[in-house]
Formats: sequence, C-alpha cells, structure tokens
Amino acid sequence: MTINPASYEHVKNRYVQLNVDRDDLLSKLREMVQECKEAVDRLTATMIDPSKPADEQDTARWRIERIREERLEYLRNIESLTKAPRRLNDSDLVKERESEFLRICKLPQVVDAFVDSNDAINIIVRASYTFHSRKYDLGDWVITFGEPDSYGGYRIGAYRRLLRPGWKKGKYPDYLLDDGQFCLGDNRIPITEHFQTERFVQAVLLTIYVVNSVNDAEEESLIPQAFYPIAA
Repeated sequence: MTINPASYEHVKNRYVQLNVDRDDLLSKLREMVQECKEAVDRLTATMIDPSKPADEQDTARWRIERIREERLEYLRNIESLTKAPRRLNDSDLVKERESEFLRICKLPQVVDAFVDSNDAINIIVRASYTFHSRKYDLGDWVITFGEPDSYGGYRIGAYRRLLRPGWKKGKYPDYLLDDGQFCLGDNRIPITEHFQTERFVQAVLLTIYVVNSVNDAEEESLIPQAFYPIAA
C-alpha cells in the first residue's frame, strides 16, 4: 500500500519549506549543556551534604546520572550538527526535497499524511509483525516533525491502537509510553540526529523500522497475546 503524492500537494509544499536553523539549534543545545552542568553542581552539593537525609541524597545521585546522560546526548547532537554538510542552493534543495517526499509516499508502511494546525508535517505509518507465519497488527503511529520552534524536531505518537482485552497498555511488546509517545530506546539518538541534520527520509525509514520491530525473542513470543492477527 502506498499513497498518491498528487493527493498530498499541500504536505509536499510544507515539506519543501522545511528548514532547520542550525545556528539557533546549536545555541539552544549549548544552553541546555550549561543548564545540565549547573543542575549537576546543585545536586552534587545536596548529595555530599551530611546534613541531608539519605533518601534525599540517593535521589540527588539518581538525578545526576540522568542529567549526565541528557548532557551527553546534547553534546552528541552538537557534534552531529557541526559536522553536517552545507545546504544545497535553493533550486537544488527544492528538487531534492520533492524527490524525498515522493520517496516517503512510496513507502508501503505510509498510509496517510497531513499538515496540522501547528504547521507540522504528520506522517502516518502502519506497523505490523510476522510471527510463526502470521502477521499481527501493531497499530498506526504518527511521525510529527517540522513544527516551528520545537527542540528535537519530531515526535512519534500513537494514532490507532487495538490491543487484545486484558493486555495492559505499555506492557512490552506494546512500546507505548505514558505520554502517548513510542518508546524508541537507544534509537532516539540517531533518529534525532537525522532530523536535526535534515536527513528526513533516513529519520522516517529508521522510525518505520523501529515501530515494526521487537526487542528480543521473549517479547516476540508475546505478540499473539498482545495484538490481533491481520486477516489474510
């Protein structure tokens, strides 16, 4: 199944206009790195303060670890942005973007697309998984990107969900987080880098791969318990 690009001219026009202001994004990322450093300094003071309760010190230690992970991700994004190739000139960029959008429309997992009220592009992808020769419906996910002034530039949220009765939402192999987003795990870093360096097709392709995958054999064996099979 593919969508007809001629029916999505408005989405193509918005796609062609996509532009990541790298200087602005780099400035925001550097500010976030500095904020992380200041937060770690404050929490370290709490962690080593003998007058603080043990549970407060433990919480500070845990938060320091999480903030350091965030800081490393920001630094990786800065490195990726600074190494990204220069943009093409306007006419070449338009042609390249039009070709990219056509490629996205031809992906068999892409079932719809639209521009929302925030001027962001939304690509609907259908996920499935084959287990023991049966294909199961993992639902539809919406990839949202290109929203002005949004850090990171993308979201991957639930669009159509249909779990079997009794299966708890968000219990693996259902990778839905409490905020309605897909749990990308370690794939979040390369997908973010793709979007921020304007490699939109690569970002969409990797996202499609992730939402059609499971973590391991144990979770794969639970697919029939969590999801409905697709009629042949």
